Amino acid sequence: MSAAAALRLALEHGVRVEVEGDDLLLEAEREPPADVLHHLVQQKAQLLSLLRPGPDWDAEDWRNFFDERAGIREFDGGLDRQAAEAAAFTDTLEEWLLRHPSDAPHDRRQAAAVTALAKIGIAGPTESSNDFGKNGEA
Repeated sequence: MSAAAALRLALEHGVRVEVEGDDLLLEAEREPPADVLHHLVQQKAQLLSLLRPGPDWDAEDWRNFFDERAGIREFDGGLDRQAAEAAAFTDTLEEWLLRHPSDAPHDRRQAAAVTALAKIGIAGPTESSNDFGKNGEA
């Protein structure tokens, strides 16, 4: 399980994860399931790196991240370019959300992420056009 997936699992179980020095600080209203804690422990180093405040990426960093993910999905994953870019956008959106924590509702955070990425030239997949009816109608 990746650090991002471990963090998402923790959040789904009501566990807030913060960095305190070289440790993770976990806060929850009730004891989380053992598997959640196990995954957080396994991914501690990556979570510390991911959650530590630092300079945000610039547009070039975000474009490089997107392009790398698209290339991996296309060449290693065997996806066509359009599907690879759609998957890469999802990866990039997830990365943006992880690097910009907020208590705002998920849909508002996601909308902010989509807007921020679009401003630097990384747009989400567009729906394919509907070709029905173009070649004559009954």
